[in-house]
Amino acid sequence: YYGKAIQLNPNLDSAYNNRALIEFNDKDTSAALRDINAAILLNPNEPLYYCNRTAIKSFKNDWDGALEDCEAAIKIAPDYALAYAARGVCRLNKKDTDGAIEDLTKAIQLNPKDANFFFYRGNAQCRKEYWNEAIEDFTKALELDPDSAAAYYNRGAAKHESNDLSGALSDYDSAIRLKSDDAKMRADRGALKFQMKDIDGAVEDMTAAIEADPEYAPAYDTRGRILFIINRHNESLSDLRKAVELNPSLGRELNPIIKQLEDELK
Repeated sequence: YYGKAIQLNPNLDSAYNNRALIEFNDKDTSAALRDINAAILLNPNEPLYYCNRTAIKSFKNDWDGALEDCEAAIKIAPDYALAYAARGVCRLNKKDTDGAIEDLTKAIQLNPKDANFFFYRGNAQCRKEYWNEAIEDFTKALELDPDSAAAYYNRGAAKHESNDLSGALSDYDSAIRLKSDDAKMRADRGALKFQMKDIDGAVEDMTAAIEADPEYAPAYDTRGRILFIINRHNESLSDLRKAVELNPSLGRELNPIIKQLEDELK
């Protein structure tokens, strides 16, 4: 559709922008970048286009280029909430956590109805280990978007760090109900259950994590350690070997346990 529109009117900047968004959604970042560049060339005063190019550059890990586009958008529209939020995410990825919180706070002041702004500020608060502030931000994000598995998961992680184990478990449960095939969520809930002495539940979650992603080394690692503790040594050995196969850097810590098990099971 947009290709036809561009054929009919090669100067229609919005068509290039919209086609770029479709291409970006299809993971064709080269085509998306080419089209968004064309949109900006045709209309260099539209801040949305710079924010869209920020998203494409961020996906390509071009954080310096993404930051430049955020600056351009803010220069054009000093009260444009999306530009401050985008710059906050860029700053967070460039390890400027204080700058990220400042920008995301500005975005929230300009538009307090966007769940993503609270979500990303919550992530920045976690980076600073401001767990209570992070929990507040994720809670607000969930008020605005109750179906965000990521917000439940991140709030659960913040509660876990602040030693609210039952609250963390409840949030992990909610996240997994919304996204049952996420290996990391399953594995982290399993680790929490193990901490809470729910051994069977921990093994069950690690198994589900492996089923969701058979290449997820941390699940094999943790399940192997749990099985070792409860004296299921044959299964433990198999898991720990698989963990090292998938992630050789784990060998330094796991190889002595593997050697112990191999000697024991000879």
